[in-house]
Amino acid sequence: MHVQPNIHRQALCHKIATVCAITVILIGGAGCLGWILNSDLLKRIHPSLVTMKFNTAVCFVAGGLSLWLQLRETSKPFARAIARCLALFVGAVGVLTLVEVLSGADFGIDQLMFHESLAEAGQSFPGRMGFASTMAFTCCGISLAWLDGKILGRYWSNWFAGAASVFIALVFLYYFYGVEQFEAIARYATIALHSCVAFFCLCLGIFLARPMRGAMLAFLGDGPGSVVARRMLLPAVVLPLLVGWLRLVGQHAGLYSVGFGRAIFALAVILIFTVLIWWTARALDRADAARSEQARQLRETEERFRAELQKHAANLEHTVAERTLELKETNEQLEAFVYSIAHDLRAPLRAMQGFSEILIQDEPALAPQSKTFLTKIHHSAEYMDKMILDLLAFGRTSRSEVRLTCVDIKTVWEAAVYQCSAQIEQAGAIIEAPGPFPAVRAQEAILTQTLANLLSNAIKFVEPGTTPRVLFRWEDTGHSVRLWIEDNGVGIDAKYHERIFRVFERLHGHKYPGTGIGLSIVRKGVERMNGNVGLDSQVGKGTRFWIELPKG
Repeated sequence: MHVQPNIHRQALCHKIATVCAITVILIGGAGCLGWILNSDLLKRIHPSLVTMKFNTAVCFVAGGLSLWLQLRETSKPFARAIARCLALFVGAVGVLTLVEVLSGADFGIDQLMFHESLAEAGQSFPGRMGFASTMAFTCCGISLAWLDGKILGRYWSNWFAGAASVFIALVFLYYFYGVEQFEAIARYATIALHSCVAFFCLCLGIFLARPMRGAMLAFLGDGPGSVVARRMLLPAVVLPLLVGWLRLVGQHAGLYSVGFGRAIFALAVILIFTVLIWWTARALDRADAARSEQARQLRETEERFRAELQKHAANLEHTVAERTLELKETNEQLEAFVYSIAHDLRAPLRAMQGFSEILIQDEPALAPQSKTFLTKIHHSAEYMDKMILDLLAFGRTSRSEVRLTCVDIKTVWEAAVYQCSAQIEQAGAIIEAPGPFPAVRAQEAILTQTLANLLSNAIKFVEPGTTPRVLFRWEDTGHSVRLWIEDNGVGIDAKYHERIFRVFERLHGHKYPGTGIGLSIVRKGVERMNGNVGLDSQVGKGTRFWIELPKG
């Protein structure tokens, strides 16, 4: 699993890496200045220690600059190119010097700038860095050159820096434990003390420059593995080091022999790591117990919440059922009341229609003005009766239960034509319906009423003296079927295309009969069947209404 260190640790790593890079540059610069000024203090820190070679100091300056230029992954390409050149320079010096150490050759790079005598060199080669330094610079040069690059598909920068750290750690232990200076290995292993510090800073800076990948990720994450690694790292490094030093102190003081000192050291290391393992296991157990307790509390909270939710859900369902029943009863009462009102309103209207018609037909002696008034009364009563019937139809369309089934369009169209047969015959309308027709998902009664309303409008809204022509056709739109009713009527201005579907909307006043409810019934019915309705029309060029319904 890939774990990213948190942003605060990343920022801290960047700050420490910056300090490390600057420290390496300063130590290398001090070493160069020591050779320029011939200052033993800057070259060797103490008269008993070996000097930092000039090429070593130059490599430290180059390595520190390379690290500093690459601290940000978003560095400019020019800066990254310079950093890589400096890193390759460091690696090249390390490799050439390593070849000199192993083969005995002399490429002339050791004392190219400054001469060092055998007396000044002490236990080291004059002007030449030791074997440990050459290996460390070689590894650091490769690490810096490929800080963001992959070798064989993997990031190896941290591993080369780790290898350099191993060589330098060996030299540091050489100093720390006071190994005899005249041992045969000393000539190859010795490094100036401040060179050890610079190497450690350089390696640490490389590690921390990219904390989001490589070995450092195991120490900087928030997971249990990273927590354990951070806890064990310092004791695992420091305690064996101190125990080894105490063992040597005891041996030099004559408190015990070399063999007994080895036994003490081995036992101390065993005890140290046993305690570390116990401490870590105890910490992990505590953490696991805390997580288990949190999980238990979370489960209990979840169970309580689920119980409360189920309780509220049951109460809500009961409340919804009660409200639904009340609403149903209210709607039934309202519907009964509406029909009662409609019946009571239509009764006097029928009386008005009947008596006015009798007077018009059976009273020839009536004055022309009286007949005109009676005719207006008769037409007004008819209009009011039709409006009441249309309102009842609109209410039924809005409230009735809609069950969609597979409906044959031909059958529905023929039923709609039959409903409008008297109007068709009276107007002499020409109806065309070229088949065959598909099936759609709809409710037959609503679709019949919808088509009848559109057909009636197509016959009604034509210029006087014009024979109505109506074309009924269909087209496949993919997942649905679009039905078209096209006429040669007066047409509708585009600005009224949406308005005409409102209740009581009449564009032509009393020029054409109607209540202004028919198209409202059409839209409501189509929407309740999960369909859409619209039109394409221009004034004087007829109208094309369309209905889109799911395929049957």
